[in-house]
Amino acid sequence: MSIILLCCGALSTLYAQEAGGELPSRFVGDRIVLQPVTKGGDTLKFYMASGGLSMLSPATVNRLELPNEKINISNSKTRVSSLPEFKKGSWIPSLPAHVSSSEARLLQERYSRLNGRLPVASSDMPKNYTGEGILGQDWLATRIWTFDYQNQKVVFQDSNRSTGPKTPVYFKHDSEGRHKMHFPRIQVEIVGETFDMLLSTGAALALKETVHEALDDGMPRVRGTSYITRSQFEEWHFSHPEWIIYEDIEEDRSSNMIRVPEVTIADHTVGPVWFTTRPDNILLEKLSKYTDKKVAGALGGSLLKYFRFTINYPGEYVLFDRSE
Repeated sequence: MSIILLCCGALSTLYAQEAGGELPSRFVGDRIVLQPVTKGGDTLKFYMASGGLSMLSPATVNRLELPNEKINISNSKTRVSSLPEFKKGSWIPSLPAHVSSSEARLLQERYSRLNGRLPVASSDMPKNYTGEGILGQDWLATRIWTFDYQNQKVVFQDSNRSTGPKTPVYFKHDSEGRHKMHFPRIQVEIVGETFDMLLSTGAALALKETVHEALDDGMPRVRGTSYITRSQFEEWHFSHPEWIIYEDIEEDRSSNMIRVPEVTIADHTVGPVWFTTRPDNILLEKLSKYTDKKVAGALGGSLLKYFRFTINYPGEYVLFDRSE
């Protein structure tokens, strides 16, 4: 299918709808799932992952017969597809087709080539992300979002309407101060120590059945969490042996979890917050390549569930609110 059809067909309808508003969503186990409905009546399921990359399931592209093609991005061939047309009132926005000069040149070129389309996963979706796709940092970028865990709402803001104390988030920039990536780093305080963390709505784990039964907390086995390095886990466990831990909690990897009584973010102290371990090199090296400085972990649903917060990507700040 030609580029002209891709640009002027389904996408034009999507762009016409992109005026902001509440999006169809469910909050499941402290994870955010968007559930738009196609014009054909299919309800789709997309996980929101501010610390990940956007992708469509190849099975979904084939099942819905979505227009797709392979294009050259960063010197490699990538299969891309537009989203389907959605029913009015049950839609989600497409990937930004263009970004401003506040973004680095290579990032501008990437969005231009994608032209509102999403990359298609080369194989099955990542474990713990069943559904039609993942909406990540590249989809959230350049926009303003409100994630209301308390009232289970996601709002795509068409303008900056929120007020209150601003908590800075930090992104990777080029030498001219333009965004190179949109992975948000934020700081928290735990027992008097400041930690740099990735803000990651998609952080998740799948508990072993035995651990799930032992917790007996009414939450699903696959759930939102927050991540911390193995070495920091060991330090916390040594210094605070009263903090509850579970060991060997996942089927497919060696990991532990620890219940941190209190975490302070902005001017709010909340807790308890569960942190799941990941190897030091995964967080301090691999993940930290995408942030402006090294991160010791990621803040996911086990912390974010306490808040309604608005993240302003262009303004590089977050507004946290705990009022009912």
